[in-house]
Amino acid sequence: MADGRGPGGPLATYEFMREGGARGYSGADRSTAKPSAAPVREQVAAGLRAAIAGQRFVPGQRLREKEICSLTGASRTAVREALRQLESEGLVEVIPHRGPIVAEMTLRDAEEIYELRMALEGLAARLFARKASTGEMATLRATVELIAHADGTQGADTAEPLSLKRRFYDILLAGAGNELAQKSLAGLLTRVTVLRATSLGQRGRLGRTVEELRAILTAIESRDEDAAEAACRAHVLAAARVAIATMGGDPDRAFPEPAAGRYSGWNQTAARQSS
Repeated sequence: MADGRGPGGPLATYEFMREGGARGYSGADRSTAKPSAAPVREQVAAGLRAAIAGQRFVPGQRLREKEICSLTGASRTAVREALRQLESEGLVEVIPHRGPIVAEMTLRDAEEIYELRMALEGLAARLFARKASTGEMATLRATVELIAHADGTQGADTAEPLSLKRRFYDILLAGAGNELAQKSLAGLLTRVTVLRATSLGQRGRLGRTVEELRAILTAIESRDEDAAEAACRAHVLAAARVAIATMGGDPDRAFPEPAAGRYSGWNQTAARQSS
């Protein structure tokens, strides 16, 4: 059995590490990292995060140590350490007499994540409009157009749009230049991706997402900080309402649409979406 430190270790065995685990809010592409670049427990944890984000492991599913060891070639100690790390991140829950399972996200969890996203991503859009270079803006525009192309070609498959949405936020956060906001969102990456899959999987949502991202982009390219923040908050709010409804909650209670004028730029963004 592979020991996890070479080409036969976790990076080679966990195919999903090369996709969902290769990118995050850090803005760095780790898909070409050498297998020995990180401790085995971190490689295993990254693979499990990616599998949970990609819904290969679903909420409530048992995570048997023996099976993970067999799959990754990692030691039982490394697997246990990885599972403890994911437990601290809220991705894994340990049930007495049953063992670790993929944690189920509650409505309250989702509401809190979207509340935080709305604040931090709105701030990132404002700072990007203020600080970004013309090259960074061009890269952001190219990514939005790739998402639009994916909307026309992917059908019900959300894998590519999810990957491109991660890229969009990588670029946005890097250009915003606020490391604390970037680190805060990095800690939520997997749970955010799970929620994105929930909202983007709904009929017509990806097309509306493209419209919302274009509204953000238009405000950014105009260097209109207020409108950029408002458009980004409107985008997160729309996604939150879809996700909460899909989870069986009441979006009007959790995320009521703001009254006219509550967010500067909300009405302009809404008008663009409905036109």
